[in-house]
Amino acid sequence: MYNKNKEIGEYESGEYKGSFDQNSYNNLSLFVDSVKVYEILKEMYGIDLDVETYQESMGKSPDDKLLAQQFSYIHSQKKS
Repeated sequence: MYNKNKEIGEYESGEYKGSFDQNSYNNLSLFVDSVKVYEILKEMYGIDLDVETYQESMGKSPDDKLLAQQFSYIHSQKKS
C-alpha cells in the first residue's frame, strides 16, 4: 500500500518500487504498443533516453528518467 507521507516510490512497508525489467516490459507490451511508448519517451528525454547498458537502480527507488532508460535498453534489445 502506498503512503503519500512516505518518499515518492516508497511503500508502507518501507520497500521501494523495483526497476523496470524484462518481465515489466513483457507485461506492459500486452496492453500497449511498446514502439509508441518508446516514441513518447524519446520526445520527453531525447538523447538521454538511449543507453548502451542497462542502468541499475543501485538499491534506491528509480526516478522516472531511470525507468525510461531501463525501458529503452530492453526495447532496443528486442529490435536487435
